[in-house]
Amino acid sequence: LWVATATGSVQAFALDGVGDGDDDSNTDGNDNAGMTSNIGTDADTNTNTNANTPTTSMGSILPLVMRYKPDMEWNLSAGTILSMYLHPDLGCGVVAMEDGRVEVISLEESGKRLGSFMPPFDSSSRRSSNAFVTSAVIASYKQSTADDIPINTDDNVMVDDASQGTRLSTSFDADGADDNVPVSYAVICGGNDGSLWMQNLRIDEDGEVDEYDPFEDMMEPLRPPHLGAVKCMVSPREGLLVSGALDGSIRVTDIASAKSLYQFVGFKAWLGSMWTDGRRLVSDGCDNTVMLHDFASEGDSDA
Repeated sequence: LWVATATGSVQAFALDGVGDGDDDSNTDGNDNAGMTSNIGTDADTNTNTNANTPTTSMGSILPLVMRYKPDMEWNLSAGTILSMYLHPDLGCGVVAMEDGRVEVISLEESGKRLGSFMPPFDSSSRRSSNAFVTSAVIASYKQSTADDIPINTDDNVMVDDASQGTRLSTSFDADGADDNVPVSYAVICGGNDGSLWMQNLRIDEDGEVDEYDPFEDMMEPLRPPHLGAVKCMVSPREGLLVSGALDGSIRVTDIASAKSLYQFVGFKAWLGSMWTDGRRLVSDGCDNTVMLHDFASEGDSDA
């Protein structure tokens, strides 16, 4: 269980608490599947590197209500955390802070911070002191996807009709880029001014974020910006970003080209959150309505 607090800390608690039963005397938490799978795991020894997880005499983790402290913790600032996204494959997470910073943290070591940055918001439309990050996500892409996916060059086109919206299935189901092109990873953050910014991550030879130099290239904007604060973002598959904003729109963006593909408008209330499995998109709003968009083709068995 990962928790982002209003006091600027990220906390992690192990939930899978029962040992394998072979050794009832185990009290160091090493048999806890939840911790060894994602939190503080030594892949070579399969041993939990955070042995301070409180356990019972039977070797199981104590219930949350009986814990007096988290198993792992990152104290980032005295401000509120507005957004948190975890990427176990890269061994890192990204956190959007109230003061405008975007923090990248390591999931392998408690308290370890890999780096931070602040998006260069456009001060010509809004004073930079009033603009801050509201949402952040880590997404993967390949540079050649820009040539494989048709780009909507008209920034004002809004797709909200079911007969037209099926075009989106082309991007959701596309095969993507050449397999020989290496996968790139980027932190994408959205601001309360509607802007979207992308910061590429530097990946080391072990396939993890370089802890000594985590960022590469300069940040670049994704165009066009939303007309309201960006509330939530998800990446349905490699190369695509879906962003939802308080202007009542959901936008699909090709990450490699940094351009918008399609847009859905006409939501009656502000968006709250989104979820996708790559074929279906679920969104909710403050009017207690949950909407499902299904872009699976008729031949898909799991539609």
